[in-house]
Amino acid sequence: MYAFLLSGENIDLAKEEVLALSKANSFYLDERFLVANCKKFDFSKLAFTQKVYNLIDKVNSIQEINKINFQKYYREDFRVRLYKLPNNLDLDLGYDEPYFGSLIWSKLKKPKVDIENAKTKFDFVFTKNNIYICLELREIKRGSIRERDAKFRPGFHPSTMNGLFARALVNLSGIKKNQKLLDPFCGVGAILIEAGLMNCNVIGYDLDNDMVIKCKQNLKFYKIKNFRVDKCDALKIKGVKVDAVVTDPPYGRRSSLHGNDINYLYNESIKKSFNMLKEGGVLVIVMPSNLEVIYKNFKLITQLYHRVHKGLTRKILVLKKLNS
Repeated sequence: MYAFLLSGENIDLAKEEVLALSKANSFYLDERFLVANCKKFDFSKLAFTQKVYNLIDKVNSIQEINKINFQKYYREDFRVRLYKLPNNLDLDLGYDEPYFGSLIWSKLKKPKVDIENAKTKFDFVFTKNNIYICLELREIKRGSIRERDAKFRPGFHPSTMNGLFARALVNLSGIKKNQKLLDPFCGVGAILIEAGLMNCNVIGYDLDNDMVIKCKQNLKFYKIKNFRVDKCDALKIKGVKVDAVVTDPPYGRRSSLHGNDINYLYNESIKKSFNMLKEGGVLVIVMPSNLEVIYKNFKLITQLYHRVHKGLTRKILVLKKLNS
């Protein structure tokens, strides 16, 4: 059983990102701790997860931890981390990382501690009702994704999304290596960058020639080779078949609608995406939170909301194309 310590920015988005990649048979969420019955997948793709674990056990009291065979999981040396969800959760005085370190030490043959580079990383995650004993598999280096935010790209535009959000959108599509992903409103390429770095074949279009130039510049900067980016009206694209469409169309604040009514633009974009998607393909589309659209011939997988800042919340629809 795998478990995921989700980041706190958007727990719903973090959960759906894991489920889209893991194809979990079953799952449950406890605070921001997600337990999923799934097969191993490429954990490095995740954007809104902090840690990935093998779940050793779930108990309801400190005393039950004494029954766990820590020797079974021990390799060479170990360290202990403790997480409280929520952060202000009260624990009895004395139950801290040294306490649990001592408990594990007493149950090991030839124990050795290495705080910095341990081969065996035990984490104890406390929620209001449960204690999860975990073996860390991976800590997600989210900082490396943030290094691809707008200010670090050679082709800059203020309306582009950050790397973490772009990567999460790509993950919601469930796109796989070597499959084709299209962003028909690609701008300077935030979505295409993340998909390209996941070894997808990426296609982008934009009506603004300056955006097209900057998008190509950014993709080359991140050494992405399998891409095609052209100037084109998203509503007039022809002859393209892809596995996923992931896009954030303009909504008229810092980006131009090029004379289109916003309702018309989004509804026509969904229709156009249906024609460009292969059967079973997925559309991930971001829109203003108050906008209602028609998605005939699609199955709604999930609807999410993402707060960009105090005055702006976006809605995310994940839609799967129904078979003809």
